[in-house]
Amino acid sequence: MTRRSHDDFEQILARFYGFSDGIIRWLRLRYEDDGTRNVELTVACRDAEATENEGWVSVRILVRNAREFTVREQPNTTLQVLSEGLHIQPIDEGVGIEFGGALEPPRTKSDMQKSDGFVIGSEIEIEVEPY
Repeated sequence: MTRRSHDDFEQILARFYGFSDGIIRWLRLRYEDDGTRNVELTVACRDAEATENEGWVSVRILVRNAREFTVREQPNTTLQVLSEGLHIQPIDEGVGIEFGGALEPPRTKSDMQKSDGFVIGSEIEIEVEPY
């Protein structure tokens, strides 16, 4: 399912409890033949609609046409555990996903760029898979 609007983002965040305490299983950058880049996050998290595995699922979040991204880890720290969850926001006629531990959702592109983990692209695609 492709998502572009703020209402869609709110539904996603509600369904997956804001991805709080989720765990990043995969982070992939793919260069496409047409020169665009896609970034894929696969996150283990709780799903309010799931009943198996105590509600744990894997959620694949594909950010299409990634224009900017950063993954910056400091010594003795990791972005893998999403203690503060994910933040999904409309940014510059696209979408931004912050996974660097911000306490509040970044509201602007410059706020997003301050994060240790973020992706800004044209749209996101969400797929729920078994844990």
